[in-house]
Amino acid sequence: MPDLALLKYQTFGTICWYWGGIIEEVDALRDAITMQTGMSAMGPIVRFIKHVVLAVLVIIAAVCVAEVGLRANRLHNEFSGLAPQQASRLGSPCPITFQHLPVNQQISYWSSEIGAPVEISTNSLGLRGPEVPTPKPPGRYRIVCLGDEATLAPDIPESESFCGSLTGMLAGLGPDVEVINAGQPGHCPLLNLAWSRSRLIGLQPDLVILCCDVSDVADDRRCRPLAKFSDDGQILTVSNPSASSHDDDFVSAIEREFMLVKLVSDHFGEQLAADSFDDNSAESLDDLNGSSADHPTVLIEQTWEPLAGLRELCRQISAEFVVAVVPSRKTVDSVASTQGVTSMSPGTSEVLRLLGERASLEQIPLLDASTEFAAHENQSRLFLPLSGALSAEGHQLFAHILGNALLERHPSSGAPVAVPVGAEVLDDAPIGTPTKPLPTLDRRRRPRPTTPSFDGSE
Repeated sequence: MPDLALLKYQTFGTICWYWGGIIEEVDALRDAITMQTGMSAMGPIVRFIKHVVLAVLVIIAAVCVAEVGLRANRLHNEFSGLAPQQASRLGSPCPITFQHLPVNQQISYWSSEIGAPVEISTNSLGLRGPEVPTPKPPGRYRIVCLGDEATLAPDIPESESFCGSLTGMLAGLGPDVEVINAGQPGHCPLLNLAWSRSRLIGLQPDLVILCCDVSDVADDRRCRPLAKFSDDGQILTVSNPSASSHDDDFVSAIEREFMLVKLVSDHFGEQLAADSFDDNSAESLDDLNGSSADHPTVLIEQTWEPLAGLRELCRQISAEFVVAVVPSRKTVDSVASTQGVTSMSPGTSEVLRLLGERASLEQIPLLDASTEFAAHENQSRLFLPLSGALSAEGHQLFAHILGNALLERHPSSGAPVAVPVGAEVLDDAPIGTPTKPLPTLDRRRRPRPTTPSFDGSE
């Protein structure tokens, strides 16, 4: 009996213990439900704040990684002999001529064309080459070659460019002949005219050669909306929006300290300066046809309008003025197409045709060496593989053709004289309608060991 009572009490105690535990679990669950119910309105806000903080931390980490990467890349370029300028364009923003080479700098420009750095030294005028003495020494015959990167030749050593080669070729004319490379990246006749109005008179040139190519149409379309003209239509300035900021403001200080900020600023500066017609849009001219050619024709014609301004400026400073077409793979293919070698490139031929008409109208001597280049037995050696611009051998050939044309206009003895511009030049090719042959510089054949297959005939 006592055993049964004890078992009874033990069973009742166990049940009460379990029941107490259940009650405690229920109370705890109730408290949890009550607390959750009370905090239900704050839940989304807390989660949002947590996500925002996490996103900010991720962005800060990404910015730090990008900044470290840019600085490491700059350090790598410095140890590799590559200047930071190789990652961006060579041109510096300018409030007058849109952009120009940096002044008094030694730049190791990494050329993707040859896979090696090319040394580019600039003088106090922002031109490639040694310092230009001003005023001009007495007895010196000075030639200034205006143009864009085709004249600048950043992928070619200075001595191997046609400007450098032309200096040695014309040395036989006299003891003091000087050729100045005034090529600027991204320039066109409009920018060449803006640059010449402020710098050309100080150089006191005897002869000015405007070097043109088909990319001038795209360059003109890009910068012309930023040009300011006088009431009589004279070009005043072509201001680059990136050049309007002051170097002493807060943003510029931040740009100097943080490479990522400068990268973003440069990108948006280029977007503001660029028009919807980009540098490669010249290729779209190849789609010209009879029905849609009117608008592109206007763009091409306005590209060559500054030739008249350059001719007048040269007349005012007693300098002779000629125009030369720098050959490229595109222009040579266009010439070859007229001989039945390949398909016609209507855009390129239209650009060259309108250039010829403008030169004929203004009575400006024009030299186009594309025919000689098209007749070369190994054209692949004359052009760079990526851009199609002149290679070192192409520059030598162009210097040979251009030098022969200039030598033909000079007397065999005495001091050299500039290529004449006037009625006497037109005796060889009288001007009629714009479609007739325009005056060109005569070219004479001279032996050239490096290109024995060269044919100087038209």
